[in-house]
Amino acid sequence: MSQIPPPGQPPQPAYQMQPTQSNGWGLAALICGILSFCTGGITGILAIIFGFVGISRSKKTNSGKGMSIVGLVLGLLTMVGYVVFFLVGGLAILGLAKASEPARQASRQFITDLSSGSASTAANDTDGMSPTDVQALVDQVKDLGAVKDVTNIAFNVVNDTADLAGVATFEKGKKSYSVHEVKKGDAWKISTFTFDGTPTLSTTEPTTAP
Repeated sequence: MSQIPPPGQPPQPAYQMQPTQSNGWGLAALICGILSFCTGGITGILAIIFGFVGISRSKKTNSGKGMSIVGLVLGLLTMVGYVVFFLVGGLAILGLAKASEPARQASRQFITDLSSGSASTAANDTDGMSPTDVQALVDQVKDLGAVKDVTNIAFNVVNDTADLAGVATFEKGKKSYSVHEVKKGDAWKISTFTFDGTPTLSTTEPTTAP
């Protein structure tokens, strides 16, 4: 039997539960954190941002804090992993570039000597390449003017041998090249050299059938 409030008093309102508010930031942080292992740094950064926002938002919604923290941690782990990866990779590339610098310098000097028109000077850069072969290379670039730049596009140095490819820029044009070098003492010498697909000039003597 319900009680009737005394005269002059308003009826007491029934108790109402507060509706639970969702925290989409926490879910977004979790999803981005998981995806960051596959998609890279962008989603990792988003996971960190959404994680912080979700944690702050959870104080009002009383939900999503756990997902926000997990997403934040995953994002941080991904970013740290990418930083370490690129740092180690960058150091490795710099190490390779430094180790190949003498060989790359030898190819630049050889091309510069070719452009000067002096076959005898260029021949001194080689591992016994004949003056005729060197002169043939000089003739290919004699109308292009002086060398302005030599860019190595690819290089591979293994022990006392090196293979390089790149583009030589002259005053009047460009020529791609490939070169094989050998190390003689402390100096790198040109063993074979090719301009724009011309036949490779090698120091190997042809064998004579008995």
